[in-house]
Amino acid sequence: MGVRLALGATGPGIFRMVVRQGMLLVVSGLVVGVPLGAVALKTLRAVAFGVEPAGPAVFIAAVLLLGLSGFCACAAPAWRAAMAEPSTCLRAE
Repeated sequence: MGVRLALGATGPGIFRMVVRQGMLLVVSGLVVGVPLGAVALKTLRAVAFGVEPAGPAVFIAAVLLLGLSGFCACAAPAWRAAMAEPSTCLRAE
């Protein structure tokens, strides 16, 4: 990030890049996880007698909660990278 900043990248550009790359992983995990969760739910219906499985509202709430927490997990390091000084990042210790 220090090299990008030293070569003229802007702080908001660095922030968008880091969040975009992190959210790509979050969204791909959700795309794979939701269908697998639905399959696991069908399996649990067959095994657990007398237990009412979760409905679509629970899936939607879980996707929103995981998406929001993934965004926060991406935004914190992205903010730190965007606010870094290029000279501090490039200094060898």
